[in-house]
Amino acid sequence: MELRGKLFSASSCDPINKVQVVLFSSPKKAISKTFSNSEGCWFLEERRKYHHIEFSKPGYITKKIRNLNFRIVRLLENKLFLYQNKIWCRAGDYITAYVNSSTDFQARLIRKGLEEKQILDFGYQKRFLQSVPDKFFAETGLNWKKNFRYKIPSDLQSGLYVLEVKNEKKEKFSAPLVVYREPKKRNEKILVVVNTTTWLTYNLWGGRSRYRTFEIENRYKAISKILPDYQGANRLLKRETILDAEKIFTFFASLVPFKIKEKIKESVFGHQSKKEVASKHLSWKTKPISLKRPISCCNLEQENVLDNYTSHLAENEWRLIAWLDREKIKFDVIADIQLEKQDLLKKYKAVVIAGHSEYWSKKMFYNLKKYHEWHKSWIINLSGNTFYGLVKYTKKFQLQFIGKPLFSLIPSEDNFMNIENNLEDYSKCSHYRVIQKKHQFFKNVRFQNSNQLGSKCLNKETSKNSEFYLPERSSLERGLMGEGASGWETDNLANKQDKRFSLLAKGALTSGADMFFKEGTKKYGHIFSASSITYIGSLLVDKGISTLTKNVIYQALRND
Repeated sequence: MELRGKLFSASSCDPINKVQVVLFSSPKKAISKTFSNSEGCWFLEERRKYHHIEFSKPGYITKKIRNLNFRIVRLLENKLFLYQNKIWCRAGDYITAYVNSSTDFQARLIRKGLEEKQILDFGYQKRFLQSVPDKFFAETGLNWKKNFRYKIPSDLQSGLYVLEVKNEKKEKFSAPLVVYREPKKRNEKILVVVNTTTWLTYNLWGGRSRYRTFEIENRYKAISKILPDYQGANRLLKRETILDAEKIFTFFASLVPFKIKEKIKESVFGHQSKKEVASKHLSWKTKPISLKRPISCCNLEQENVLDNYTSHLAENEWRLIAWLDREKIKFDVIADIQLEKQDLLKKYKAVVIAGHSEYWSKKMFYNLKKYHEWHKSWIINLSGNTFYGLVKYTKKFQLQFIGKPLFSLIPSEDNFMNIENNLEDYSKCSHYRVIQKKHQFFKNVRFQNSNQLGSKCLNKETSKNSEFYLPERSSLERGLMGEGASGWETDNLANKQDKRFSLLAKGALTSGADMFFKEGTKKYGHIFSASSITYIGSLLVDKGISTLTKNVIYQALRND
């Protein structure tokens, strides 16, 4: 009997080199041994019946398999990981935590704001090693055994929280949790929408997100699908456990005409690195991704809210919440998926969209539109690349990207914010140039060089702790360029001839953010838009941006 397979890591789906693979004829008697190669491949020529196969390597949890049902074997890193059964909840709900740790660990629930505040202390929990399925599991998720369960206090303030775990190896991991406590009546608070859907689309833990996939067993199979009649392709594939994979590709490429070779490169590699291979038609982009995985792209382990950072996800939104705390502005927080319940919105005078509110379901979008029109309420958009992608949630605790931009699937007249994304200055940052300096929103705002606003920002390029792609950062190798409140990804007015929209300021770059205002009428409420991902990174350090934002929010809360 011939035994062979490939070994991939659990968190990143990387091939694992030098894993010891041992075949046992009985529980303790080893009869054959080999090691995986640089592509994670292993091979054993063994014709006798076997009891089990053991896979082991320092830094990974040893796995024993009785029946090799899958060619792909996944090994879980011997690291601290955590996920919960909910990403958002209501005050009073119960939450279940699933933790992997090789040593005892400490757990506590913390509120993220201007200062960290411990809400619950769960003390020390016993070490527990979990396991992962032997296949690609980004779609189905994990089925870990629960470590502990806890109740959110029924009187807990609405906000952004984390369940933080630390173990004796000084590892730390945080799972974000949005807690909402619904008011009984319309109140004097603003409602901040946290972009949990966007976090999930970028979450790469397990090997696949909306933007990258490492869930490809063999990159050369993608090539053989493009050229299925190429003689020798199968022969080369069968030798993958013996030959270095890069040598196979070089040999294969030398036999292919240039035009076909270029088509293969574009289809298989695109602009990504060799590690970031995609299938020809990129069908993986529309496959569901499970919520039952650790979220590794939020970076809420950081403690000092005034530290510089590079993130378009939760780390960015935390700065907005900290600023609201500092300015003593009353607010509630919801996860964006909660916008599917339209009745919730009518209890607030203003909704704040912030950071990178990229992915929306149709129900979320149209409920926001109805709220804006029916209740004449304010929308304060402090986000860039807003409303770009269309998604849906499945009943299996999954998120699925529809495959086309939101505005391509709805009537143009439904684009009530009149915005479009512009990637011409992607990953570049700068200040705004103010056009209407006498507008009420700029009261008491001091400009730099007569018309500049927002030159300081915490969200800028910082040192990278990994050589590989990190989904919370810019996808360009050079990272973010420049500094300022207008940047990274920005929006412009889609119809510049629409006189209802007044351009207040413009980002200083070629296609910088359009900061605009739309006056409300009897048919709809007011809209203010900063149209930039990095805008909220300036709130804590740029006095002009802080004053401007306070003026907008105070005006929204005064209007009835």
